[in-house]
Amino acid sequence: METSPKKAEAAEFDGEKPRVSVVVLEEALRAVEQADLLLIGTPVHKGSYTGLFKHFVDLIDCKSLAGVSVALLAMGGPTGAHS
Repeated sequence: METSPKKAEAAEFDGEKPRVSVVVLEEALRAVEQADLLLIGTPVHKGSYTGLFKHFVDLIDCKSLAGVSVALLAMGGPTGAHS
């Protein structure tokens, strides 16, 4: 899902050229919204998912996920003296 700088230059947003990261984010969101199946993984940090994961999920159009099977995987490691 890589975006070339040329593609970013071609896209316009409010008359200004967006950063490549904006184009990549929009492509990632469209890929998720058009998926037939989602297998999503996140590390666990302080007993919850990461802020970056939450932010990305908040940007997804939830109506596009109607009827889509979603599996969520969360992994955490040892804490305290065991780390």
